[in-house]
Amino acid sequence: MHKKLLFVIFFIVFNLFSQEIYIHDNSNYSFNKESEELLVFQNDSVFKYDINSFQLLEKKEIISPTNFNFSQYHVLNLKPIHFVELNGGKVYQLNNDTIQRIDNSFSHKMVWQSNVFKYNDTIYRYGGYGYWTSNNKLTFYDTSTNEWQIINSANEIYPEGSSGSIHKILNDKLYIIGGTKVSLKDLNQRISHDEIWSFDFKTKKWKNIGTLNENIKHNHNVFEINDNIFNYTLNSLQEIDIKNNQLKKHPLDPLLQKTIRFSHKPFTHKENIFFWVSHDSIYLVKRKIDTLNLNTISEQALVNDNGENIIKLILLIAFAFILIFIFHIRKKHKVNSNKLRFENNSVFFNGHSKKMDTSENKLLLLLIKNDFRMSTYIMQENFYRENLDRSQNIRNTNKLISELNLKLKIILDTETDIIYKINSSSDKRMKIIVLNRDFIRH
Repeated sequence: MHKKLLFVIFFIVFNLFSQEIYIHDNSNYSFNKESEELLVFQNDSVFKYDINSFQLLEKKEIISPTNFNFSQYHVLNLKPIHFVELNGGKVYQLNNDTIQRIDNSFSHKMVWQSNVFKYNDTIYRYGGYGYWTSNNKLTFYDTSTNEWQIINSANEIYPEGSSGSIHKILNDKLYIIGGTKVSLKDLNQRISHDEIWSFDFKTKKWKNIGTLNENIKHNHNVFEINDNIFNYTLNSLQEIDIKNNQLKKHPLDPLLQKTIRFSHKPFTHKENIFFWVSHDSIYLVKRKIDTLNLNTISEQALVNDNGENIIKLILLIAFAFILIFIFHIRKKHKVNSNKLRFENNSVFFNGHSKKMDTSENKLLLLLIKNDFRMSTYIMQENFYRENLDRSQNIRNTNKLISELNLKLKIILDTETDIIYKINSSSDKRMKIIVLNRDFIRH
């Protein structure tokens, strides 16, 4: 009874005054952004901390398999917590206070430095290295069979395969960035994999985004701010902006440099970045993101143009020309759709035709030939009949004009005159016969 009381008192005092979160090399952690709680798994215990105050909320003893090493597993924040083997297919989960194995797989040693992640509460794994081979398979853990299942590509296109790549999920797409691959010339040699690939979870299709302008390899200290990925190298901090196809370089931050050799990656929450540093022991440090030295040293495109953008541009230009051509044709057709066309002694309108008699056709051709207007003198020269007197000839030509005008107005269903007379501007005594060109297709 006294021992339990002493333990409770010790726990309360420790909880009140402890401001450090420690971890060991063979330990691991999981951070839940919703609850703002950090779980540290080490030995046969799990420690629950408030990430804002670093206060220990709970310590619980757990039962784990013999020689279970937390550092050899990915810890995935699912319900319940899952542990996925780094270099094999084993999967464990924490049920109450016991870590139990749930898979029907084995430690096949084929997925070293693979990408393990969750998407829509499903565990996925891409790539990895094993037995002189770069794995290019995307698999998922099937809870109905407790086995890993492969996802076939709907477009039958697959990446070359890589390990040590950086992965990111954006807008239902998985991006695999850089890493290494096995040289086809020397299977004992691993060379840079300088490509970005994407996998669309909705269409189940792989796509080659392009070739990286600079080599990118995953380090344990990769972290994210918003949707950008920050990756430490020996010389600089790479900022990978997939959305805007940008790769920036920033100077090495002295404090973050201390995290490079550890397998426990930093993480961000709200305005803070949390990372593990060593001073006799490994402990967690919180720092404001805006205090990081993120002054840009250089900036360039993330990927080279692999020719696809040029093809897209050419297709876009060709498509634009086709649209302009179609628009021009439609506009011309629309403009001419309510106009008359004369051919072979007939007038055509909206797919219909009407026969013109000889005099009507002759009058229309004369008007069109004389730029849609002619004097009454030309009219008399072409329609004058010697057996009739002058007044009779005038009455006949006026009748021809009037009847033809009426016929064309009926065809067009308009009240506007198609053929009419106006006074000559040079001689008011002279009349000019006009064919309204707004209604004529020419």
